[in-house]
Amino acid sequence: MSDGTRFYSYYPAERAGSVTPLPKENEAPTALLFLAGRGDLVRDFTASLAAGQPDGEWHLRLVPRSRQADFQTLTLIVDRRSLALRGFITVDEQGTNTIRFSNLKENTGLRDTAFLFAFPPGTEVSR
Repeated sequence: MSDGTRFYSYYPAERAGSVTPLPKENEAPTALLFLAGRGDLVRDFTASLAAGQPDGEWHLRLVPRSRQADFQTLTLIVDRRSLALRGFITVDEQGTNTIRFSNLKENTGLRDTAFLFAFPPGTEVSR
């Protein structure tokens, strides 16, 4: 989770967490730039339609222009009618991982307070 200035990670099984500052834009990985709304498909990727498009979806294959630690390719799964993002597929050294969204709600008017995070009592936090 991020509050816009710090990134919070929490690992419940280990009762551990960490707080790190968000990287500056020129140091941030491409994936983080997109999560922050500052990514640029044209600038950051070479795009193509994946082979074998399924009914009702577009699969847009994105190859990063610069090497990424987190993935080699990213494929966006987009609804053909609404153009809503339905999920994504990443390929990395460990294989292929597909994430599909369900019950997705967009532009719900969240307040900044929704992004405040407090670790549960007893959590060992590294900073």
